[in-house]
Amino acid sequence: MKFKSRGGEHEELTLNVTALTDVAFLIIIFFMFSTHFHRTQLRPMDLPKEQGAEAVESALPLVIEIDQQGGLSIAGGGPTELATIAASIRGNAATAGQGGKPEIVIRADRRAAAVHLNRLSSELAKLGIRDWKLATAPAG
Repeated sequence: MKFKSRGGEHEELTLNVTALTDVAFLIIIFFMFSTHFHRTQLRPMDLPKEQGAEAVESALPLVIEIDQQGGLSIAGGGPTELATIAASIRGNAATAGQGGKPEIVIRADRRAAAVHLNRLSSELAKLGIRDWKLATAPAG
C-alpha cells in the first residue's frame, strides 16, 4: 500500500487533556467529601480521657456507640437493640477479615454506666469476638 505525502507537510497530532484534568479533579473532590462524610456520621460524644494507642487505618470497622443513658447505635444511626447489633455482626462476619471476625470499635460515653459496656462485651463474647477496641479521647 502506498501513501501519498502532502509535499513535506506533516499533520501534528495533539492531545487535549482538559477533560482528563476535569475528571481527575472531580475524583479528588469526591474522595475528599466521602472521607469527611464518613467521619461526620459519628455523634459527638464525651469519650474517656486516656492515652490509648494510635488509631491504625485499616478496613472500615464496625462502630458501636453507647450513649450516656446506655442506648446503643451503630455508626451514628438511630437507637438499636442489642439483638439487632448481634445480627449485624453475624452478617458482617462473612465479609470480614481476621478469620471471619469484623473489627469492632466501641465508642462509649464516659458518663454511661459500666453495666452497659459489660452487657455489650458479654454479647460480643457469645458471638466469639474477644478482641475489640474502646475509643478514647486524648488525655489532657
